[in-house]
Amino acid sequence: MKTQSPAGPATRRPAAKRATRRPAKPVEQPFNGLILAGILLLTAVVYANSLGNGFVDFDDPENVTGNMSIREINGANLAHWFTSPLQYMYTPLVSLSYAIDWQFGADSPGMYHFTNLALHLANVALVWALIRALTRKPLVTYLVTAAFALHPMNVDSIAWISTRSNLLATLFSLATLVLYLRFLRTGRWPALAGAVVLFACAALSKSTAVMLPLILFLVDYWFGRLPALHPRRIVRRWTREDWTLLLAKAPFFAISLVLGLVALHYRMDTVVSGYNAADRIIMVCGALVSYLIALVAPVNLAFAHAYPDPSGALPWHLYAAPVVLIAVGWVLHRIVAPKKVFWFGAIFFVVNVVLSQTVLLIDNYKANRYVYLPYLGLFLILAYLVERAYRVASDRDLGWLRAAVSTVLVGSLLFWSAAVILRNAAWKNTITIMSDSIEADPNVAFTYNSRGIARYLAGDYEKALVDFNRTLEVDPEFILAVHYRSIIKYINGDYQGALVDDDIVMAKYPGFAAGFNERAKTKLALGDLNGAYADADMAIRIDPYLADAFTTRGKARVKLGDGPGAITDLTTAIGFVPDFGESYYQRGLARQMTGDIQGACQDWRSAQSLNQAPSATSATTAITTSCPAN
Repeated sequence: MKTQSPAGPATRRPAAKRATRRPAKPVEQPFNGLILAGILLLTAVVYANSLGNGFVDFDDPENVTGNMSIREINGANLAHWFTSPLQYMYTPLVSLSYAIDWQFGADSPGMYHFTNLALHLANVALVWALIRALTRKPLVTYLVTAAFALHPMNVDSIAWISTRSNLLATLFSLATLVLYLRFLRTGRWPALAGAVVLFACAALSKSTAVMLPLILFLVDYWFGRLPALHPRRIVRRWTREDWTLLLAKAPFFAISLVLGLVALHYRMDTVVSGYNAADRIIMVCGALVSYLIALVAPVNLAFAHAYPDPSGALPWHLYAAPVVLIAVGWVLHRIVAPKKVFWFGAIFFVVNVVLSQTVLLIDNYKANRYVYLPYLGLFLILAYLVERAYRVASDRDLGWLRAAVSTVLVGSLLFWSAAVILRNAAWKNTITIMSDSIEADPNVAFTYNSRGIARYLAGDYEKALVDFNRTLEVDPEFILAVHYRSIIKYINGDYQGALVDDDIVMAKYPGFAAGFNERAKTKLALGDLNGAYADADMAIRIDPYLADAFTTRGKARVKLGDGPGAITDLTTAIGFVPDFGESYYQRGLARQMTGDIQGACQDWRSAQSLNQAPSATSATTAITTSCPAN
């Protein structure tokens, strides 16, 4: 006969079903849409002075002004965007957005700055929608939205045209999260399908978006729908709803894996080296601490920061960074309630920023633009702290506390707005932003190089050469400075010196199309026609959109007596750049070789009308000696 145990009856009662809750539909009140409108209006006002800024001669030429593929939207260019990297990054939707801008504004920088600002305003509205759906707390929603809209660290993502990838990826990532929340609330699969499509768009805009599937688990955690992950509990405790949520994330991870591998295939410009694994972990911790400091004290901001010297021990403050992170995390965990806010905000920040700091690019380390989306996690933590302070002030009737918090908020808003306006002014052109960055951190090689490029393009070769030499003093391996130094030597008639620099460049970067083109020009000047043709041909093979290489190869063909081939090359060059006089002049010579005197004279007159030295002078001489008076 069975006896009853002291613990209870012999028959076991059914285990209680694990409680889960769906995110409630956001309430309409007391949210005030006028506050969102006010935030958007203020954001547009403080960013208005960015619309008059120019291009920056760091990435902008390669992405926009010198990118021939964006000048027309057609099947061939679409295929090029989806099968080729843009500045070593797989970002086809960014190229498409630039192409759309080109149709409206051509090479006017104002159009691109307007689009960047419009994208930021759209992101502000999406942040409002996301935080509102996530928290259902009006004050938290207002604070996070305003901080995202106006924090000075975000200026670099908006004022620099070449950070379009950041804006687009954030747009699609935020929209993905909003739709995923709708899926959690309603269980409707069309919402999930839309989220999957939007996530694919995010990953096609910037490779760092591949981390977003991890954030979906974080959203599950926020709503108490993250199941127990202990291996022994998966089968026994996971509900059908748990397995459905896991299955729902499969397409996100599939897209993340495929596009992540594609991005890695094209990502070949990691140029900073010399650190071991421990150093890199310490440096990531140091970057996180710097971002925490800039969150509350966004002063003395720089476009770029120097990496620590890899030849010896790292600076002492970097070794302290892990301790600082642990201490700050412990304090926030103690004071932030509910605890899920701390974990959600902290993990959201780290997951979204850590990938950018593990890739060692010359302009990567502690760069402001990489916290554009990640800061949302920290803004959420701070907003909950402010809301708690107001609640304590109300419950205990502490008027002074309410006044103090309000003063800090208003002061921060005014300070941020002024800082954004001043930061936009620093982005006015290449010289202003690079000089600003050099003043904040004088040990970054590429800032001198970029300023040198701007001075070179302005015709100030003497100051440009000073900047290029200073670049090489800071970093002797900075080959792009050697490339531009060779161009100045070529302009000054030092062809042998230019050839020495060209050979150094090509030995270091044998896939550099512009380097082959410049060496081809130098060989032409030295009379090495076959060598010039071979280098120009290689430049075109590497980059079939490099218009100047077609002009160079066309010139080589003229000198080699290949008139028809020269006409083909020079016509292609003119199709890319219809206002370059040298292409018309050289095509005139090629047409003269083939007996087409009328066509030659027409090309020479086109070169003459463009009034570009020395092609205009040469064209005038050719017209005088070879063309009929009429």
